[in-house]
Amino acid sequence: MFFVRSGTGIRATAAEIDRAFNAVARARFGSNVDAQSFRNLTQIELTTGEIDNIYKSDVAVFHAGVKGIFPDFLTYPEIAKRAIVDLPFTMGVNGFRGIFKDFQAAVRLRNWKVAAVESERRFKNKKTGKISANMVRRNAIIRGWLEQAARLDPFFLNDKCTTKPRLSPKLPSVAV
Repeated sequence: MFFVRSGTGIRATAAEIDRAFNAVARARFGSNVDAQSFRNLTQIELTTGEIDNIYKSDVAVFHAGVKGIFPDFLTYPEIAKRAIVDLPFTMGVNGFRGIFKDFQAAVRLRNWKVAAVESERRFKNKKTGKISANMVRRNAIIRGWLEQAARLDPFFLNDKCTTKPRLSPKLPSVAV
């Protein structure tokens, strides 16, 4: 990775990188902390180009992982693809693969209504025992995208979807 001294564009030395790493490693912020929280701890940063390269690389890796789980991924509505990628991107492909089985089944069947319900992340903060406000917000966004996909692509391939939504007593019906 290519770090520079903040505001100068001059490449950071190995010693500066080590100091910055150790300062961040010692910091105690809790969970769901954004990058800005660390800004005052270091005098180095990544260049915009380096950030873009890391982002593109991460997205390519996660897209490949998602296509491995959902072979028909490229045929899904764009809004559904955006929602589908969000889960493994934030959890890691392997974590997603092992946890969201009902979501995966609904997606493979193109049953976006059930996928919308099954996309809910219920991970609780270890200290508070509650789902964070950020997670609640993110769940609502993902659910909304999948509900929009259901309106755009109302037909699903197999009407014998066996997943059971956690939030409603019966499977949503889909008009064909």
